[in-house]
Amino acid sequence: MPKKGDKKTWSGFAVAGTKYANEGMRITRIEWIAKYVRYGAKFCLVRDPENTFDPNAIKVKHVLKSGKKMTIGYVPNNSKRPLADEFAPLMDKFNWHPKVALGQKLVAEEDNPERGLKAGEVYGLTLRYAIR
Repeated sequence: MPKKGDKKTWSGFAVAGTKYANEGMRITRIEWIAKYVRYGAKFCLVRDPENTFDPNAIKVKHVLKSGKKMTIGYVPNNSKRPLADEFAPLMDKFNWHPKVALGQKLVAEEDNPERGLKAGEVYGLTLRYAIR
């Protein structure tokens, strides 16, 4: 986890695809995040080259105490934030797996009927990782 005075440089991103449910899950990924993800939770990034939507897809997995890993979304890959396009070649060629240091829930500060949010509701997750 990033600590005060840490010399590493940190970056982060908002996890994409959290509104969907994994196959066999009774709750959506965002409901999982709201219920089970705590400050300092562990995450890992796993390549998903057979993804039909994006060959550079990278899954974000929540690592449970038991060691089981739950997919909670994806590294963003869009015109504004093409992170998966940047990470995938590094992960494939150099077996690079950035250690994800911190997950932080995104919580609505006020009601937003346009997005279907109420104040205090969890609507996403950001992850921080060391880049050096």
